[in-house]
Amino acid sequence: MAGGSPFENEVRYRRAADGQYRWFLARAVPLRDARGKIVKWYGVSTDIEDRKRAEQLQSDLAHINRVNTMGELTASLAHEIKQPIAAAITSANSCIEWLCMNRPTLIGHVRRP
Repeated sequence: MAGGSPFENEVRYRRAADGQYRWFLARAVPLRDARGKIVKWYGVSTDIEDRKRAEQLQSDLAHINRVNTMGELTASLAHEIKQPIAAAITSANSCIEWLCMNRPTLIGHVRRP
């Protein structure tokens, strides 16, 4: 304000009536005399509480979407890693069972030279 430039700030004010805090957009411009000296300031404060809440909700929603995407990616990776390991275990168990079996007795089968 000392420099005399118009300004715009988002500020939080506390209402005296109920002590509730609310967001406001404060804007002001100086009124100057013929020599350029600031005579007084004209300003306005606009309640932007609803906009601030909407921005926070949008930010929260974006965070939830990122977390859900990470969960889906984790589940997909777990499946892709588990699937080949499970197939290898099944194959190894089948081989062990096959190797543990008794040799079959072949009747009537003659090997020819």
